[in-house]
Amino acid sequence: MHPYKVALVASTALLASTSLSSAAVTFQTQIFSAHTDWGTLPPTINFAQTKTLGFAGFNSGLGTLNSISIKIVDTVSGNVNLSNTGSTTTNVTASLLNTLKYIYPTIAQKVITLKSTSFSDPTLGGGKTTGFHPVTGKTTATHIVNTSLGTFESAWHITLGDLGQVVVGSGNGNGSATFTDVGAVSIVAQYSYTPKGPPPPPGVPEPASMTLLGAGLAGLGVLRRRRKSA
Repeated sequence: MHPYKVALVASTALLASTSLSSAAVTFQTQIFSAHTDWGTLPPTINFAQTKTLGFAGFNSGLGTLNSISIKIVDTVSGNVNLSNTGSTTTNVTASLLNTLKYIYPTIAQKVITLKSTSFSDPTLGGGKTTGFHPVTGKTTATHIVNTSLGTFESAWHITLGDLGQVVVGSGNGNGSATFTDVGAVSIVAQYSYTPKGPPPPPGVPEPASMTLLGAGLAGLGVLRRRRKSA
């Protein structure tokens, strides 16, 4: 290959390797917890959202917003007290059932149903109770938004509601339970964007790039000497 062409190829490859722009992310977080009654009572599947969590929105001065990841972590924790209302020994089991409903811009209502760990007494005597025992549960939902992004460049919010109940299992239908529970939600909004301004400074060229560039420059030197001697 002609020395001048070698130098041109080397220079082009080096420029291409430093012209790529990098993405960046920023986060906003909201956390809330309370007894699981953040909805219309009685606790039915038709309960409405009553709690609002606000977000400041993406700062468009940082760059161009590409997508948003909304991660919702729902937890339930509480205590259950099992009872055997019959006269003979039986196996009684209970767990908490937590229902979280939420709506954020660009989507319809979502529902997360979370069942906690369970507590069981396989030999609960007739007319006896176990006393309160702790149970917990946790689940996560993640949503990626890449349309109508302008909605998230100013203040926006999520409305949500949370209700809980106890689920009882019994060998002979005589089991019952009382319970207390707290529902908690953590919402993390991650904004992925392309930063404004010039691209980041080029990194140190790889050894192979340096060798190729050096060969091209050396070829130019040889070409110049030949022209002078001619």
